[in-house]
Amino acid sequence: MAAAGESEWFNDVLLNNLKEQLKVDEGYRDHVYLDSEDLPTFGIGHLITKSDPEYGKPVGTKVDEGRIDTVFRQDIQVIFKYKYIISLS
Repeated sequence: MAAAGESEWFNDVLLNNLKEQLKVDEGYRDHVYLDSEDLPTFGIGHLITKSDPEYGKPVGTKVDEGRIDTVFRQDIQVIFKYKYIISLS
């Protein structure tokens, strides 16, 4: 069953398949690192922002797998919502 606010087609199986493929394509790091543009990042390419608890933490700071999963889900939801809005324009 989809979480509140998600479409039924966007289920855990699809999310997990996407996550595993992005791990292969983009990489996965369980710590804060600098991306190719020297921006602080963790997980599967999550750019750290001021609203993240990881903001200001030094490179190498470990990030819990549960936190990485939560942020990944949020990032994917934002991407799909953005794509949907653009497709309606």
